[in-house]
Amino acid sequence: MPALTESVQVPNAAGSAGRERSLWSWLAGFALAQVVVLTVVFQGGLWGSSLLAPIDIAPALFPKYRALDPGSSGVPANHHIIDQLTYDLPLHYTIHQTMRRGEAPWWDPYTLGGRPFLADASISGTDPIRLLLNSWLSFEMAYNWVRILHSLFTGLGMLLLLWRAGFALWLSLPLAVAYQFAGAHLLFFPQTWVQAAFLYYPFLWLAWDAVCARGQRWGMALAPLLVAGVFLAGNLQSHSYVVVFALAFLLGYAGGDLRKAVRIAVVLMVTGLLGACLAGPALGSQLEEFALRARNVQRFSESLIWLSAFGSLAGVYPWGLGTFRTFDLSRLVTQHALGFAVFIGCAGFVLALLGTRVRPSDERRPFKRTALWLLAGYLFIISTPLVNFLYMRVAALGAMALVFLAALGAEALAANGQARRCAGWCVLAVALAAAISTNIFAFTVYPQLVPKVKQLVAKHKHEQSMGDLERAEDVRAFQIEALPTEISFRNMETVAGFLALAALGLWLLRPPARGRVPLLACLLVLNLVPVVHYARRFVPRHPVELWRQLLAGGPEQQRLQHLLGDTPQRLFEVASGSYEQVFPLGLSHLQRVRVVHAYATLFPRSLHTLSPDARERWKPQLADWIYESPQRGMAVGQLRTNATPGLARFQWEGQDRRVFTVEQKGLNEIHLLMQPGVAGTLLWSDTRYPGWKASTDGTPLSLRPAEPCFTRLDVPASARTIVLRYEPRFLPAGKVSAIIGLTGVLLTCLWPRGRRATAAS
Repeated sequence: MPALTESVQVPNAAGSAGRERSLWSWLAGFALAQVVVLTVVFQGGLWGSSLLAPIDIAPALFPKYRALDPGSSGVPANHHIIDQLTYDLPLHYTIHQTMRRGEAPWWDPYTLGGRPFLADASISGTDPIRLLLNSWLSFEMAYNWVRILHSLFTGLGMLLLLWRAGFALWLSLPLAVAYQFAGAHLLFFPQTWVQAAFLYYPFLWLAWDAVCARGQRWGMALAPLLVAGVFLAGNLQSHSYVVVFALAFLLGYAGGDLRKAVRIAVVLMVTGLLGACLAGPALGSQLEEFALRARNVQRFSESLIWLSAFGSLAGVYPWGLGTFRTFDLSRLVTQHALGFAVFIGCAGFVLALLGTRVRPSDERRPFKRTALWLLAGYLFIISTPLVNFLYMRVAALGAMALVFLAALGAEALAANGQARRCAGWCVLAVALAAAISTNIFAFTVYPQLVPKVKQLVAKHKHEQSMGDLERAEDVRAFQIEALPTEISFRNMETVAGFLALAALGLWLLRPPARGRVPLLACLLVLNLVPVVHYARRFVPRHPVELWRQLLAGGPEQQRLQHLLGDTPQRLFEVASGSYEQVFPLGLSHLQRVRVVHAYATLFPRSLHTLSPDARERWKPQLADWIYESPQRGMAVGQLRTNATPGLARFQWEGQDRRVFTVEQKGLNEIHLLMQPGVAGTLLWSDTRYPGWKASTDGTPLSLRPAEPCFTRLDVPASARTIVLRYEPRFLPAGKVSAIIGLTGVLLTCLWPRGRRATAAS
């Protein structure tokens, strides 16, 4: 698009006559817009008739949950977010129930033979918004409104950022909503921590801008609180995104001025360190978990990974690569949904391209440079081996940059009435090419390819490397049949996207002589239609009644809950796949059954991580019951005892056995009630982890490591009640760290006031 490379000088919006500068009017407009878009996207989740979780996946894909909905077609509304069902939902149910009892859920006794709970930051259990809502709402309402408030604050932060940059309300509001429901947030809906952490970034940009460009003290005090919010809501992966964001801010605001770069770097480091101190109680446990656990790094094909940056151009019309209801062509470069990852609307994407060539005012120049660095950082990460560690979840930084650049582009169109014929023809050509090619392929070419596609899928599903979900035949058949509808004009999103591109192309060809702003505002609203509609389809909403059925469990879950629920006994499952289990991955939390398996980002050394030979060797300590589903699709498995005397978790070593009973006191405490007898040693086969302490009548007892991942406890003859209690060992230091951080934040109020000047070089 040669014409898009022309530089356009846009006047400083802060001094433009008639521009909205009343913050209250902006917030009122935002509130009205949110009433509409939140109702459209979340619907019954707002008032609690629906749960924002993919509950329909259980009866559709898990054989032992089919009784929950016998009429299920086997095709859930959105199978891509299965992690939300098997990980996020059940774990947060336990967290909510535990916190309502006044207990901190430091330890998970239900999976992996026990493991740290809140230290697993991928749970986002220390998210400040979640902590607040859990304290006074029912689980269903708290779970829903956590996601709703994440979305709302994401949009609000972007709106305030555009307001601070001096843009008008008519373009800031629709672009803020576009960022609120950008694909970067939707695609990772199961990973709660993604949007929970990223919602702070626009506010953090505002705070750092207030300090570095305007010399305002409040920014110095607010920035550490926002950094702490990022750390508390996210995990170790998202924590690294703060460094990427800070580097882009430094390069953007310093320009080529070394002295300015040093001053800004000091601000970023001080606020970053204070934020880390404030989040110390959570960060200490996260770092300990990372140091003690093994993680399998996902490796992408480095021979094709460099194509990911080019694949991101599909953001102008992302349906061409497929949707969450079809096969995803991004897989050819070993990525996922490259087009939708940075989707802010079709016209919004083109406006962002235009914005890269706009020459802004001096006050806006650092904003634009920061946006360009954020976009460059995102493209660099996804196109290099860094994506093996940072993943596509960094896409929110790229979407944030595109929204700001789109605001520059939209304002340039409103301020400049000159026709840009070459650019207009290019945009129209892209719109027509995308629409015509996808529709011809959907209705003419693809029907001829369907038999071959079915053969490939049938051959592919038998590969040993394929997971359970990849073998779901009904889902694969649906994806084959749904592709023509998803990528063609049968999907209203593609129609709205095409119309937005065509309208923008016509604008560039013949800009209206009068009334440009209302027409361009309408174009930005049209740009929102496919964004919000895609969000409405992607976000799960299912009746609360189905959730209550899941909570009660099907016949098999109820059978095992009656036998094992809230008892000290443990279950080991042998199945042909994870989803063939009676408690797939983390779902044992719903029935309070202790299992050996789990789903986690980082695994401690436990019974789950042992080799099959090692498990056979330690079989007496493995579990009290074994549940077998040797064949796929079995609705009922075989349950047998392990034939181990006493409990598998606590075993008395030696000839003179001592009788005892086990009581679980909450999540973090176990009581062993000992009958009179001789001194001896207990072998405790739960996962060994630092932070556990033992005592009897106030006297500490020693806990000794035992192979392979167990603990030995020396029991004196006088012991009657032994208390085992877990608390993260770095929690006291984290509390001190938080006090230091809070003191530092208070001291930042004395930070020297700078001159009110822009950081533009």
